[in-house]
Amino acid sequence: MEVFNSYGIDFKFNPTHNRAISPFNWYVNSLKNEKWEPETFEIFKKYSNRKKIALDIGSWIGATSIALSQLFDYVYSFEPDPVALEALKHNLKDNKCSNVKIISKALYSKETTLNFGLNPIFAHEGMGASTSQLNSSIPTTSVKTTTLDKLSSIIPFEQVEFVKVDIEGAEEHIMQDLFSYGVKYKWNILLELHPQFMYNSNLDRFDPLFNLYPKVSNIAHDQKFFSF
Repeated sequence: MEVFNSYGIDFKFNPTHNRAISPFNWYVNSLKNEKWEPETFEIFKKYSNRKKIALDIGSWIGATSIALSQLFDYVYSFEPDPVALEALKHNLKDNKCSNVKIISKALYSKETTLNFGLNPIFAHEGMGASTSQLNSSIPTTSVKTTTLDKLSSIIPFEQVEFVKVDIEGAEEHIMQDLFSYGVKYKWNILLELHPQFMYNSNLDRFDPLFNLYPKVSNIAHDQKFFSF
């Protein structure tokens, strides 16, 4: 068992539960040495609220959900990749994250079933490597999708304080709903953009949505943070 504290967060990872994740060893070493997206964890801690809910949209094998579970009252963890999903379930259990609920559907603009598979650039890493995507040109499986409108009847959006989104280009399909609800309920949103994987890589088209937020910060790795 790999047990360590990084970014002020306690982590436990059993390599056996993550053996299908090709970059697992690299990833855990990066976490241990606080080299993996330190800005992300700093924002998590800055906006921590143990009376509120966080949404982790694109949680992969769970490090971000584990962190959010220690900083917020409850977490909804979204992960449709079936390989990453199995590791995620084990990792949340190993970390005793009883306040995390997994949603295995992909977040999208409508309820449907879509191809899901490898990113052509990172196909050598295989499924479960955090780079799988919707509408892949190398489909491996299919996934059901859900929408924020649908989830609004399940999740108490008025209690959501923080939303992290990292979904390999599919963010363009939820952007309108994300910002509509974000402005309505004053969510803090950490958004990782992947224009190279979008149908239209021109991010200027999102400026009307971005401008709805009074505070917009450029973080690292194509990340933007929106807050009130």
